[in-house]
Amino acid sequence: MKFQFFKVPQTSMTPSEKTVIELLVEIRNSDYKPAMVNRLTMEHLLQINNLVTKLGAKILEANSRDAIAYNEARINFSRVIKELPENKFVLSSYAAQLLQYYTIVSADEFSPDQGVVEFNDFLYEHRASFGNTYKNLFIAEYKLIKIYNSLCDLIEMHEGTLAPIPAASKEKLISTIISELEKLKKQMDQWILDAPDHTFIHYLSFAYYYCYAKTLELHFLENQKMMSEEEKATASDTQHAALKFAKDALKDVENLKNNSKFPGTEFSLGQDLLGKLPIKDFDTIKLHLSELIESSNSMR
Repeated sequence: MKFQFFKVPQTSMTPSEKTVIELLVEIRNSDYKPAMVNRLTMEHLLQINNLVTKLGAKILEANSRDAIAYNEARINFSRVIKELPENKFVLSSYAAQLLQYYTIVSADEFSPDQGVVEFNDFLYEHRASFGNTYKNLFIAEYKLIKIYNSLCDLIEMHEGTLAPIPAASKEKLISTIISELEKLKKQMDQWILDAPDHTFIHYLSFAYYYCYAKTLELHFLENQKMMSEEEKATASDTQHAALKFAKDALKDVENLKNNSKFPGTEFSLGQDLLGKLPIKDFDTIKLHLSELIESSNSMR
């Protein structure tokens, strides 16, 4: 099952909220220079906390189709935000990323039906107002979910259960997926170095390796008749390694998630960390990965 995003309605901002928003944008554009972050006062931090709670609730409400689940997530999110450390760098970075994500998914021209190609084009077209998004964890997750959905579609097209798209569009889609995964991997490696105990980053790492393994599966399905035995063995080994990395990342997520002291849970907005995945249970996913690791040997 593919996760469906929804557009977030725009909300009016008070004069004080607009002032804080301008300050957060300046801080983000400065790449969180200490001189900029240290301009934040205790009053600013309180206003940022309120703004984050407001934007998070708006995003949750737009993407929820269950009133009970929404209320539970909203309460969890409010609690998580209150428990964030009173650290100017942590709060400003998180708030700036959430604000940037909200600005994008509530923009007039945004469509949740955009694929990863169209979404990239949309970000590029509005880069002057949106800014650089490659350091945004919310955007990284959004792209990985879109990439996963596209890979599922491409495999279904290969199997004949979904109508094909024009060859040129397919080529551009696959090229974009590969390019985005390369960029995300480079950024993710740096994120893990900077914050090795960050739950959400390890979740993104799992999603990356799972998507990468799926690109290898697609490549094999479409080219196996032309591949030599040596090429098949290499493809099998590469997919095998990617799936093992995915399983290791998932174990890291599970271990960190069970320890509330570790950061990152605020990025799931009070929802289940695995809520956007087709399978939402750790044990079931691990079993699924073990089966895929075993079956990857059949690519030889």
